[in-house]
Amino acid sequence: YEAEFRALLTQAIGFAGGAAARVVVLSIPDWGVTAFAEGRDRVAIAREIDAFNAAARAATTAAGARWVDVTPASRERRAGWEAADGLHPAGVQYGAWAALALAPARAALAGAG
Repeated sequence: YEAEFRALLTQAIGFAGGAAARVVVLSIPDWGVTAFAEGRDRVAIAREIDAFNAAARAATTAAGARWVDVTPASRERRAGWEAADGLHPAGVQYGAWAALALAPARAALAGAG
């Protein structure tokens, strides 16, 4: 995962003209809290997602790109938080993630360091 993630991050930075600070990376949300995960080991899912996110965060910050942690928000249990399929986030949850990403995205677009 780490090597593949770093390769994708390098590609994204290339698309941003080599300006890592113009790249925004969102963490992996925790699908283990969804209805789809019923009957699965939710603790193990969370642990694995945390490990993937730790690797991605380390690579992102080392490269100078911007990290947005949406995972805690994905772990909240709110009415209307999940799509009808019981796995994917509903629009309201995507909206919460967008709110978390707004300031880093604005800074990236402005070219701020």
